[in-house]
Amino acid sequence: MQANQSNVIITVVLATLILLIGGYAGVNSVNNNGLTADEVASAVVIPTVNVPTAEEIAAEIKVPTLRNDNFDDLLEGIYPDEVEEIEDQCQDDLWDEFGDDVEDDVKDVIEADIGEDIEDVSIVNFNYDNDYDLTILNLGLDDDEDRAAEIFSVLKVRYHESFGDNDWHFAKVESTSTCNDYDENDNEFDNLKVEYIVA
Repeated sequence: MQANQSNVIITVVLATLILLIGGYAGVNSVNNNGLTADEVASAVVIPTVNVPTAEEIAAEIKVPTLRNDNFDDLLEGIYPDEVEEIEDQCQDDLWDEFGDDVEDDVKDVIEADIGEDIEDVSIVNFNYDNDYDLTILNLGLDDDEDRAAEIFSVLKVRYHESFGDNDWHFAKVESTSTCNDYDENDNEFDNLKVEYIVA
């Protein structure tokens, strides 16, 4: 970014020097030739300099993230009721929206991963190895509609291979869910997403 700004500044300075030197030499030669000031002004060509707009400069600025591993713990310590309310509402809305389809969705992900058909899919543990993480994306302190959260958990899934042995097979599936666009009137999140990946 600083290199881009330096290039612009150097270009502007060089263009200004060229204009001053060229103008001075031109005026001296014009005065020697008896030209008027208007004739001199019309003969001077000012080059175009492309100066970036504020938006273009702002687009080049990379703002470092201030979130670290302790940020959510800090929020929970300062706003425990708000964090708990968002977490509970997000979990409830996700279950209402995707609860009936979890096993089918997980089945599709595992089949795509192993390249075989499976059956008798069941989720043994929704929080395998206590690998659960809540990330508050926005507490909605200024406006409840801004509330947003992400929930990560690892599911332990049991299944049979359709054309394999009769043994139970197990898979760990990572689940990442997001809740945002909170509706104050209905007390629910309107925008819900969930993604599954075989770990």
